[in-house]
Amino acid sequence: MSPLCIAAAGNLQKIARDLLQKGLSSDIGDALQTASYLGHLPMVALLLDHGADPNLPGEYCEEYLGTALQAAAFGGHHVVVQHLLDHGADINALGGNFGTALQAAVHGGQEAVVRFLLDRGADANTAGGLYETALQAAAAKGDLALVQLLIQHGAEVNFLGGPSGSALQAASFGGQETIVEFLIQCGAVVNASEVGRYGTSLQAAACQGQEAVVRVLLEHGADVNAQAGYYGTCLQAAAHDGEESMVQLLLKHGAEVNAQGGQYGTALVAAIVSSKGDSVARLLIEHSADVNVVGGQYATALQAAAIWKNQPMVELLLEHGADPRILGGEYGSALHAAAQAGEEGIARLLLERGADVNALGGEYGTALQVAACEGKENLVELLLQHGADVNAVGGKYGTALQASNAGSSVRQQSMATSLIHHGADVNIRGGVYETALQAAAYAGNEAVVMLLIESGAEVNAGGGKYGSALQAARAGDHDSVAEILLKHGAT
Repeated sequence: MSPLCIAAAGNLQKIARDLLQKGLSSDIGDALQTASYLGHLPMVALLLDHGADPNLPGEYCEEYLGTALQAAAFGGHHVVVQHLLDHGADINALGGNFGTALQAAVHGGQEAVVRFLLDRGADANTAGGLYETALQAAAAKGDLALVQLLIQHGAEVNFLGGPSGSALQAASFGGQETIVEFLIQCGAVVNASEVGRYGTSLQAAACQGQEAVVRVLLEHGADVNAQAGYYGTCLQAAAHDGEESMVQLLLKHGAEVNAQGGQYGTALVAAIVSSKGDSVARLLIEHSADVNVVGGQYATALQAAAIWKNQPMVELLLEHGADPRILGGEYGSALHAAAQAGEEGIARLLLERGADVNALGGEYGTALQVAACEGKENLVELLLQHGADVNAVGGKYGTALQASNAGSSVRQQSMATSLIHHGADVNIRGGVYETALQAAAYAGNEAVVMLLIESGAEVNAGGGKYGSALQAARAGDHDSVAEILLKHGAT
């Protein structure tokens, strides 16, 4: 903090005046914002008299407080707010986290300042800041008096926009039952959708476990199956929150258990990825949730359970007919996900139930490549025992052998040895590095480079990210590997 700002913070007028007279005023905007925030009227007056612009945001706290007027409003300093306005401060200026001075006053719970700003002509519907409007901010805080005051001064109840979507959605998310009821009485549209992170007020309340608010919204005609927002449906939101009572309430009101959409595709998957959702997942299955619906980040419930290392859930899903052969999603299949998670037990279960060990999907192509890249030797052995094609080509690294050398595992040498022992072709082309030798050279693994050369790897094979193994070694600053390659004929 500069000397002038320190003087402003301490209301040290003589020191501030001396600094200004010496021309040390480059940060006068910061000083004005600081003095305004702390309510030092004499200091504010001094700085304005020396040319401080009340409409320029202070750089020191620009993102947080915006202008001096916003700073004063947030702090509840009525006389400072009045002085700034009398000296040309723009009452509706936008900036900072609070958007406007009016929203800043609401955030600070400063009813007197809110009333004063409205009386001086503040626009209750100016959009900006964390909650987009002052009404949304007041609704989120649960301040009924401010909500009423803003509506009396023309705040639009159904203004849509911002992360919170609407005043009703903001109140619903925060569990502000009284505010929700009041906004509905004032004409808030219960089923306004496609706004805010959660799409509808019902979804916003459901994702936070606000059962009382959910009941109010349902009583006023909220559409329990509306499609919108991050979770797609309110049932998916409730399932992810993991509260059985909320899920039961929504099902009782007609929520479709297999409705698709949102981040996780279905309520069942949303429950599975929740830290406390196992009982909800069982409840949904009891209500005929389809365990093989495809959609969302993980494509299937089985893939979600595998990547989240939930073997009991995998067993439950398989018992209810989950198909481990379904492809899609972030990891390609449930088997790929199990390999990624390093879950040998889950992988074994899936293979016993018919998972295709050579299915192509996801970033790495095959489950074997995933296991090889992650250095999971036991999983690699398990997959090979179940017929994994050691030379299957596809995915980021082309082959399992290349993947084993591209990963960060300390077991690269033993993994490469095992794969070669099982018939891996050291010269198959494909993937980022084109050959396993180029991958090993870039990683700087001398032992693996020697192993590959001794196993017949073509030292001068071209292509891939670095063009050749020699260039890859040099790109990785591995002089000793480059020397080995040169000794074996690299050019």
